Amino acid sequence: MNRGIAFIVALLAIVPNIQAGTIELRNGATIPGELGGFEKEFLIWNADLIGEIKIIREDVKTMNTKSALNLFVTGRGRLNNCVVSKTETDGSLVNCAEEEPFKVRMATLSVPAPDWESSGVISANLNIQRYNTDKDEYDIDGQISWRRYSRRHNLMIELDREIRDNSVVEDQLTLNYQADFLRELGKYRYLRASFEQDDFSAARRTAFGGAGIGREQNLGNGVTARLQGGLDIAWGELADYSCVGDDRLCEDSYDRNTQLATNAQWRLNWATTWREVVVFHRGEHKLGLSGGNEWRLDTQTGIRIPLKLGIVTDITFDYDVVSTALDRESDRENKEWTIRFGYQW
Repeated sequence: MNRGIAFIVALLAIVPNIQAGTIELRNGATIPGELGGFEKEFLIWNADLIGEIKIIREDVKTMNTKSALNLFVTGRGRLNNCVVSKTETDGSLVNCAEEEPFKVRMATLSVPAPDWESSGVISANLNIQRYNTDKDEYDIDGQISWRRYSRRHNLMIELDREIRDNSVVEDQLTLNYQADFLRELGKYRYLRASFEQDDFSAARRTAFGGAGIGREQNLGNGVTARLQGGLDIAWGELADYSCVGDDRLCEDSYDRNTQLATNAQWRLNWATTWREVVVFHRGEHKLGLSGGNEWRLDTQTGIRIPLKLGIVTDITFDYDVVSTALDRESDRENKEWTIRFGYQW
């Protein structure tokens, strides 16, 4: 028994000598190990005997490590095989294989994204009602994003259909594709194309194509924001639903036009610390620059609750409003609560 204890004590004594790296915190603690990378406001440290831990960057007093990492340095871009050290007075020193050593603030260091990655979520909602009025309603939403190097592709599909007493009363389809050309500091340029069809609104079929700029920003405490805006060329097929009485008389009144429009989109995500629940808000505003300056606002606010094996549930409140006078007055504003189940990766 005594021999076992002696062996453990001896092992603990020699481990700091085996590992070249040490990190000293402002509270006086010294932890042997090696630098593993950076994640948001944290530094990842591979501590001896403990494993991977996360340390707030501002809590680091000094650091000495020999582990070489690929880094992304604000103002310099991507650098390979870099060793990072830190002193109490001189800040962080970065020594890369193909660069002269230079000093930076630790807040400007991050690990570059992998060459290829993808993410997405597909969700669905089904509502079946059998009372005085038979009603079948379902909607399917899909959002897929994949990135290769500095180009990111985003695809969004929305399908909403309602059948009441064997008659279709709602039939909407939205397809949206956007290519992002990523730059530094979360900035990007984009090209987008979109197609929307709604057989029961004034804007029966609409196609958009445009370009703009955007930026993503980490606001801290699990909050991220994305904002983008630009110009679109919009083509639309319109039907007049504004008359009172027999709507079929209005449906025969078609108008096709092409106009310039502005487009703004935003998204806020808050990744809470409670069971990985995410609170989100997103929206889009479109404004026509010719004709009657018609505009449209689509927003969605909700929470996403992870279940198991990638299954999630979304509880959302959708608020949409359009300004066109060709729609029925009851269709110009829409409010809807929805619960969806889906798969996220």
